[in-house]
Amino acid sequence: MYYVSKNGYEALIRERNEVIEELEKQQRIMGWHADLDKDLRENPGFMQTRVKITHELPYRLRELNEIIEKCRIIEDSEEYINFDFKTIQVGARAVLEFENGEIVSYTILGYNESDTDKNIISYLASFAKVILGKSLNDEVVLDFNSDLKKAKIISIEKGL
Repeated sequence: MYYVSKNGYEALIRERNEVIEELEKQQRIMGWHADLDKDLRENPGFMQTRVKITHELPYRLRELNEIIEKCRIIEDSEEYINFDFKTIQVGARAVLEFENGEIVSYTILGYNESDTDKNIISYLASFAKVILGKSLNDEVVLDFNSDLKKAKIISIEKGL
């Protein structure tokens, strides 16, 4: 199962549609290369396009279809609907106070939804795994590129 927000789900659908469009485009390009040069073994454009059509794009399409089929929308989950603000879960925003007094909030979202500029982290990230399931006032030790920092959870709220 893959957790994704509604926006994340829509992004997966868009990406799948883009891959399908790219596959169709590459098929047209492969036909053009075939018409251009009858000895296809000596045609690098044809060979490159063939790899995209037979391997790269179909692999990504299968991967996206599997993720879409197995995804669970965070906002529609029972856990999120009945969020009790007591423990950090997928879809939560956790506010942490570090030992140096710095206060930072992190939102835990779904598969492929990380945005470090906005302090949004995927539930699959090791950072998220440390704080998931933690409660208000719990202390955690977080690894920032081998720099361990201690923080206290001072607030838990819905992040979506």
